[in-house]
Amino acid sequence: MFAEERLTNVATPLWRFSYGEQLKVKSESQKKVLQTLASHLRELGTDKLEITQRPDGLCCSLRTVVPSPVVNGYRNKSTFSVNRGPDGNPKTVGLWQRNIVCVRANHLENMPKKHKQVAQCYEEFLQQSPLDPCLLFHQGGHWRELTVRTNSSGHTMAIITFHPQDLSQLLCGEPYIFEEVLGLKFCISPDAFFQINTAGAEVLYQTVGKLSRADKNTVLLDVCCGTGAIGVSLAHQASKVVGVELVEQAVEDARWNAAFNGVRKEFKILCILQQWIS
Repeated sequence: MFAEERLTNVATPLWRFSYGEQLKVKSESQKKVLQTLASHLRELGTDKLEITQRPDGLCCSLRTVVPSPVVNGYRNKSTFSVNRGPDGNPKTVGLWQRNIVCVRANHLENMPKKHKQVAQCYEEFLQQSPLDPCLLFHQGGHWRELTVRTNSSGHTMAIITFHPQDLSQLLCGEPYIFEEVLGLKFCISPDAFFQINTAGAEVLYQTVGKLSRADKNTVLLDVCCGTGAIGVSLAHQASKVVGVELVEQAVEDARWNAAFNGVRKEFKILCILQQWIS
């Protein structure tokens, strides 16, 4: 039980507080960061700038944290390691702690039940497998990691990291998972980034859209755009959305997502750079 509580403290450090209290803690943390930044600006001789003359000591205005409509079981992606558990079992599927002990995550409230079920099934499978886990690459072994993705429709994607990597990429099922955000449909590949909290992402995109005040004279730059969810969601407001991404598969997802959701696009690829014109 001690190991589980220690994992909870690491994975969800504010779990003892109510959600409202958590938001207050995060807001105070952000306030301290901005106060520190303002102090550094004054030290650099920029004290005459208006941003450092605010009565609250901040370098800019700090808005109230926008709460997520979902606070429990919200994760649409969870990554589990395979390593030695508190009982010494080398095929334990869970999350690492500092002393490299792998603890099952069944008690974490931010993780949905489906993710925990897949992790449990994976561990049961490993117990029956004659192959050893790959705890350290130079020591050999095979079973390495499990990533689970789910969407709001209840579909599940399981991504297994196996060493050596000489198997075909897709073992069974579909190669992608799809999610809907603000009435738009997004294709998500195993390695592509997508916001962990889907409901929270909708609030985020709407808030960014309002604060940016983007219009037909605006070019929006989406750095590390992943599947292009933010850019595609805001494309109707701006004249152009430029997305920059390093993961090639995510770029392909972003292209498909832009086309499928009716965003007219022209591609200028330099390294891996994508440009959409709405």
